[in-house]
Amino acid sequence: MKSLFIIILISTLSFANVIQKDNNKSISDTKIEKEHISIVKKIGFSSKDGIVSIDTNKAKNYFSDLGNNIKNKSKQLSVELKSKTLKITKDIGIELDKGSLSIDLNKTKEFADRVGKNIKIFTNDINDFTKKLKAEINGSI
Repeated sequence: MKSLFIIILISTLSFANVIQKDNNKSISDTKIEKEHISIVKKIGFSSKDGIVSIDTNKAKNYFSDLGNNIKNKSKQLSVELKSKTLKITKDIGIELDKGSLSIDLNKTKEFADRVGKNIKIFTNDINDFTKKLKAEINGSI
């Protein structure tokens, strides 16, 4: 039961890590905002005059890439768990080596902060898109 909990925890954290940028560079908030491309645009959503358009090629590519990243991380996680070592989560502060589990709370906190910032950016993107759509609808009526 204890190992099941650890696997679920690690899987959850690994999935959240996939959501982040593929490169694990430590970047300042201002640089993140400058480099940020709206998730709405990445997926291919746009609106004009209250009509929402979806670029299905962008959406398909985005979700395909996301799925491939999750699949690759899951395979790597599975291999590492079978060998009783876990290095995939080292950058988030969790490491398993020959049955010994180490948790660096400072790295885990930094990881949680990065995930929180990414979630905030995502929700702001959705909020901005819906506000724009609402303004377009109200302006066209």
